[in-house]
Amino acid sequence: PEQVWAPHPTRVWVPAEVTTRDSSKCAFKADEEEWESEVDGATLEPVTEDQLKGVDNICTLERVNAGALLHSVRLRFGESSIYTNVARILIAVNPFCAVDIYGKALVAKYAA
Repeated sequence: PEQVWAPHPTRVWVPAEVTTRDSSKCAFKADEEEWESEVDGATLEPVTEDQLKGVDNICTLERVNAGALLHSVRLRFGESSIYTNVARILIAVNPFCAVDIYGKALVAKYAA
């Protein structure tokens, strides 16, 4: 079944299967969850396989859209990869915990 970037009530955008589609409302299914959204079915963007991987640079994706960017950042956050690039722009997500990614030498270099 074809997946599209579906508007979700709490997760904003998710890859989902369309179960019902018309010009004003669509029904979706993803991860055993089903929901409806008032959206024109013709405007939904397809999901490509590379968008589901959680890439470290969004610009390497075949197609870039809000759903793909959010999904990649969400997956990387779940893997404790708090940094994601968009070309030369760095997206940093606060992990709300200590992250041991900087060595003592690097910390000491910038502490002074």
